[in-house]
Amino acid sequence: MGQFLGDMNQVGYFFTSGTYATASGAALQSFGLVQSHEPDETVNISNVRYTGTESRDVGKFVTTSKDYAGKVSYYPQDFKFAWMAFGSVADTSGATNTHIISATNSDDGNVTASGTNGGFVDFNIEDAHQINVSGLNSIRTYNGCKTNSWSITGGEDDLITCDMSYIGQSMTPGSNTSSTYTASTTSPIVFSDCLFHFPSGTVIDEMISFTFTLNNNLKTRHYGNGSLVIAEPVPLSRDYNFDVTFDENSSHRKTLYEQYFQGGSTFNCMLQIGTSATNRAFVWMSGCRLSNDTAPTPNEGVVEESVTILPGTAGINVSDAISSYLPW
Repeated sequence: MGQFLGDMNQVGYFFTSGTYATASGAALQSFGLVQSHEPDETVNISNVRYTGTESRDVGKFVTTSKDYAGKVSYYPQDFKFAWMAFGSVADTSGATNTHIISATNSDDGNVTASGTNGGFVDFNIEDAHQINVSGLNSIRTYNGCKTNSWSITGGEDDLITCDMSYIGQSMTPGSNTSSTYTASTTSPIVFSDCLFHFPSGTVIDEMISFTFTLNNNLKTRHYGNGSLVIAEPVPLSRDYNFDVTFDENSSHRKTLYEQYFQGGSTFNCMLQIGTSATNRAFVWMSGCRLSNDTAPTPNEGVVEESVTILPGTAGINVSDAISSYLPW
């Protein structure tokens, strides 16, 4: 018997071939510096009771459907999963590689996907618990995963963290050797290298935490088609949310509270992640409204102000060392 230990675990993903839930055969890809993977698997069982059993117990258990979902938390080394959350990326390679990530709508296509929901990229996740004995490992491959939500979070004295929640179609178990991949050597981003531009062009230097979230609100269906698993998930309405906290300052308090919160004016803002011209990302948000502006009144200490911004639309412009985010 071998005990599974965390230092031997591995989580990566495969691009798909263009056909939903079908791996392309390409090498296993790295999310970044993975901190945890939390699969959520449910086998839905109906407890059937019927006459003639002469018992108060359940007469029969019947499997009605299976659902697969989960969340991956990681320190990002690139923004590929921002692309998979927003839907589209345009790559330009050169002295500095750029990736323009933008939101897609239901009628938009994608060069990496096909079918009626071809505008939204899917992927397969390989989750490996290993003891390095082929046949005794626990390898789970979640097929047909789509990004339900993606968030990027930062706070004082810490690394930037991404959380990606997904909905998958099926799971394939295995016990042999896991796939291998080459981990990126790119350093993760620290919070001190992030800037908050509010409104665009004006930096609030006193930011102490932030979370940007995109939610695709995926809809799943269990059709009467002879299968226990879901059909391809469909993205419905898209929601953005940006929470940011900073030390209250007289240079921005009046404008934030009176013009944008109480006054209801729309505005544009931007979160800059990284300071190097060759390794940074700009999360731009436009047509925003300020839905919450909280500034408690303590009897001592620094006053902190927390705001919730609802972007009308958003996107990410990235510069890094990767020539293309696309699988081919």
